[in-house]
Amino acid sequence: MSDPGCDVFAFAATRALSEEEVEQIFSAVARSEGQKATIDLPAQTITLHEPAAMVFEFDIEKGSKERLMGGLDDIALTLQHEEDIDRFEAAYDPMLSGNR
Repeated sequence: MSDPGCDVFAFAATRALSEEEVEQIFSAVARSEGQKATIDLPAQTITLHEPAAMVFEFDIEKGSKERLMGGLDDIALTLQHEEDIDRFEAAYDPMLSGNR
């Protein structure tokens, strides 16, 4: 999985922040070389630190938040069910599925 912080920002910037807030973020980054930001997923905030702190709140769907907090991409999420998948594959007989 890519850097979870990047995923959080991408989510927040494209789905949970207003167009005006996204413009404010891009303007602040353009004005301050080396701009530092903190993304606090549990608090659901993005903080830009230079020259004065600017804080943006964002909403995120509970399941998406849990996946990001756990560092789970689609493959890792699927692999949480690896035992069930193995059990199914061991018992599966393609000749009985009707797809011959």
